[in-house]
Amino acid sequence: MRRFAWLIIAAAACRAPQAQGPRLREQVAVGAGAASFHAMVDTAFSDAPCLYAAARDRQYRCLPQAPRAERRYTDASCFDEVALTICNGAPAEHVRIEEDDGRVGVYAATPVTAPPALYRSTDKGCTLDGAFAGDEAVAQIEEVAPSRFVAGKNEDIPYAPKLMRNVDRGQDGSLYAHGFSDPSAAPVNAYVVGRGSGQRVIWGGVVLTQALHQFADADCTEPVLTFAGSAEGVLFALVEALPESCDTKVPKIVALAGALPKSAPLYSVTSRGCTPSQAPPLFGKSFRTEPAKALMTGTLERAEGDRLVLPFIQNDDGSRADLSATLFGAALLFDQTLASYCRFAETRAGLRCLPQDTQLLRYFKDAACSEPVIATSQFAQKCSAPVIAEDALASPHRYYRSGAALGRIPLYRRTVAVSAGACMERRYPEIHALAAMDCVADFEGEALALGAEYALEDFASGALVLR
Repeated sequence: MRRFAWLIIAAAACRAPQAQGPRLREQVAVGAGAASFHAMVDTAFSDAPCLYAAARDRQYRCLPQAPRAERRYTDASCFDEVALTICNGAPAEHVRIEEDDGRVGVYAATPVTAPPALYRSTDKGCTLDGAFAGDEAVAQIEEVAPSRFVAGKNEDIPYAPKLMRNVDRGQDGSLYAHGFSDPSAAPVNAYVVGRGSGQRVIWGGVVLTQALHQFADADCTEPVLTFAGSAEGVLFALVEALPESCDTKVPKIVALAGALPKSAPLYSVTSRGCTPSQAPPLFGKSFRTEPAKALMTGTLERAEGDRLVLPFIQNDDGSRADLSATLFGAALLFDQTLASYCRFAETRAGLRCLPQDTQLLRYFKDAACSEPVIATSQFAQKCSAPVIAEDALASPHRYYRSGAALGRIPLYRRTVAVSAGACMERRYPEIHALAAMDCVADFEGEALALGAEYALEDFASGALVLR
């Protein structure tokens, strides 16, 4: 189930470049009054979308997004190598093969007739991989010289009095920006809190979301954070709680203030008052907390458009950050008609800005799994947040408006139908075996009925252009 875009959303990767080079260009999705970054393309490589990554020569290069393949061999000595594109892999001009150390190689691929058997190189030597199943594509490969791709480096450049912008700077002068950082608090993320006019953006060293539900004292006045794993490098934490007012949802940002001994008792608030709670996990630690400092804040704004608008942040220091992708982890726009953030994606109806405030139709209110409902969050129930439901099991996907609240009811689910092809059975036998499971009870939770169906034509259409 996807979370709403105005809830706690981590800052992340891609966003539009700030400068164009003679070779690397940005591809943007344009429609309904706004444009958003879609991909960086290499004009010297048939306009193939590319992403910066460590290549096999250990240089930082914008590698084309070719189909992923695995290295195999046609002989028992593991000498004659080929590429195997797993599961319904159509022949491609180029393929990508990721090495064990994470480096990526790009290869020119020439389709060949499938051999009777394939081999792979393992720590036990050259071993038989199994008979060719008939639903993979096999190709002879030749590594494309890394010099054909634009090399670059990753760096931080000044952006505002307090912020730095992390970019990939290409050899041709283009910039591919990943996000912002605050050197005064690392590692750094950004979060949107609140709704409507009360939305605020917080920049700071916030690295996880967790409820403060345990305390270090028997009066339940000293909250603690407990980490199931190592807390090394964790400086701040974001404490998410259901707001008393939907328009003033401001979470607590806390700093770690000293670990508790392993033997220290913990307490929780229950219907019986402040009662002893479970001890910290065997391999975890609990920490006292204090208010976090050195955080930068701003307000979330939207540039005006016809239907789609581009979100940006007006920082308190006077700078302005374009957040079409930086804050939300992808190129998100705001659809004023649907009152929903959306992302351009290819559909059977063409390029459409599909809503992101969606929840999947994976649940039913009956034991026969025949009456679908939207299993939703307490936040959506309390704040009457608009919900668009996506039935990802339908082909093509279908979308619905939310209907009446059904309250807390038993919810059922059915197993996602999987392909019965030889590839699925061969590679994922345990999943294939579950394909015939019956409708089963899952949990009891808040749910919404389905409203009217939305057709894809109701969403904003667009086109991909190079600039």
